[in-house]
Amino acid sequence: MRRIVSLTAAAAVMLSMVIAAVAADFDPYSIMIGYDAMPEGTVYVDILARLPKDDELYTDFNVRPRRIKKGYLDDDGNAVYEYTDILTDPDDEIAVYCEDGYVSLTCHCRAVRLLTLNSDGIGGYYKSQMQELTLSREMGVSIADIYDRYGGLKAAFVDGSGKILRVSDVCDTEYTTSEPYAIIINGGRLTLRLYGTGDKSTISALAKAALTAVGVMMIFALIVLMINIANKRKKKKE
Repeated sequence: MRRIVSLTAAAAVMLSMVIAAVAADFDPYSIMIGYDAMPEGTVYVDILARLPKDDELYTDFNVRPRRIKKGYLDDDGNAVYEYTDILTDPDDEIAVYCEDGYVSLTCHCRAVRLLTLNSDGIGGYYKSQMQELTLSREMGVSIADIYDRYGGLKAAFVDGSGKILRVSDVCDTEYTTSEPYAIIINGGRLTLRLYGTGDKSTISALAKAALTAVGVMMIFALIVLMINIANKRKKKKE
């Protein structure tokens, strides 16, 4: 019986670690951008942050947004995409915009690798075009790091010539353990969705992990108890 309990405890701890790993399997370097309404003429949405010019991540001009031109499967069944750049120039309004310290992350943050737009304008969490903001893993700067470092983000609706049609208010922030990282514009409200609970203390993290482990152990102990009871009843019948 002791051996069974020991194995149960070990299995519970391992299972709790697996559960935590699966729950945290969201990519902080890949952020979906979805929105349900946009000004007429909008081609894409850029994300703005208070990125100072003397910051190590600042650059005069970084990357241009791109749109998926077409996609197909290769001979091995892998998805292959072709892209076309949205021709944003260094002197366009979105590239030179600096209001209250806010500038375009796509244009000026070296941690941004790509801003990719859907080809058909359908997808994401809403029925408008979906975008994906991809950050550099090599630099190790996630969307949570950007938020912690520069504060609240804004969104800029940009047309095909780099002109800003509208800028949103500063984002709200929500935390989740069940959905991926995202920037969502819904009815004019901008929400940055991050993984977690918003409480970053070590004590809190350890307490939650301990509670998860205890809960799993109790489930396993109940299963073992039920098996033992069933075995005893079987022996009595024999």
